[in-house]
Amino acid sequence: MASRRGPARVDGPREPLLADGTVVGFVTPHETRRGWRLGPIFVLPAYRRRGLALAAYEARRHLSMVAFVADGNVASMALHERAGFARWRRGNGGWHMRREARP
Repeated sequence: MASRRGPARVDGPREPLLADGTVVGFVTPHETRRGWRLGPIFVLPAYRRRGLALAAYEARRHLSMVAFVADGNVASMALHERAGFARWRRGNGGWHMRREARP
């Protein structure tokens, strides 16, 4: 897992998401002042809604996590709520969400 702190960069470290032995997306783990983030997250359209991003969050259940979900991104909001995130505070154009570490 990457240990760089701060916002994700375009050239930041990526971790692949695999399905059927093929890379079908990625997460970009990085630590922030408030906890770990996996964003940006990308999954090829044909492989979405299979639980790949959820599995990446579950593998990090021992970490406090934060996320930002833009208004209108219904799929991202559903993913983060399934992963145990709660709306924390309103931001410009969306919600900052957080999830406390779990055993």
